[in-house]
Amino acid sequence: MSFMICAYADESGDKSIYSMSALLGKLSDFVELGRRWRRALQEESIPEFHAAKLENHRRPYDGSSFDADRRAYLQRKFIGLITELPIWGFATFVEIEALATNDTALARFMSHREPYTFSFRMAVEVMALEVDGYRVKHEPIAFVFDQQKQYEGKANEIYDYLSTDGNWPLAYRLGSISFESRLHYVELQAADTWAYESRKFATDTAINKNPERWQMRLFKHAGRFNVVGYTKETLPRLIASLERER
Repeated sequence: MSFMICAYADESGDKSIYSMSALLGKLSDFVELGRRWRRALQEESIPEFHAAKLENHRRPYDGSSFDADRRAYLQRKFIGLITELPIWGFATFVEIEALATNDTALARFMSHREPYTFSFRMAVEVMALEVDGYRVKHEPIAFVFDQQKQYEGKANEIYDYLSTDGNWPLAYRLGSISFESRLHYVELQAADTWAYESRKFATDTAINKNPERWQMRLFKHAGRFNVVGYTKETLPRLIASLERER
């Protein structure tokens, strides 16, 4: 039986790293996630769930009712909505300093080396490989990315190259692509929640070697959420492998 595979993706970044994170699953499971998410927003009387705003006491979470206990409660509730369903999470990141240091070497293999476009391509390729690894018959992925007007042109250019122009062997896994608002597609709010936690993990734990946040442990406990990326130490290894393949 065929079914539609969807990926809802969002970017996140700080001074150290840039990441692209996505939730991947069947359309029917995302429909159910959207239904549960909207109900939870109504139950909690909030217009949206935005992880960074909640943690940093920004509107609409800046009132006295959003103390530490309530913020933790909301995080557990909305992360739980994601992990309760058979939805997978993938996050790709790159250390910004590593990109700058290795720009000349990377230029021999790729034209788009900005943090957003590098992470975007990584995320698309990782999910296509994952779906193909599960041998899901002939099903392409419908990608929905959070709106980023300044990057959408370059993202579409990379996507078109992979799906039609570049003779990439997994091009048949790349279906439609769109850029939408998280206010209209609450599944993007879920993607943002995963993006925030995976980016915090990349910076705080993978690079700075600090302990994992309890929020990240909730995702990891589900066993379906993975973070991969390139740092100053590992990006040269990618370049070396690309040189061997030429």
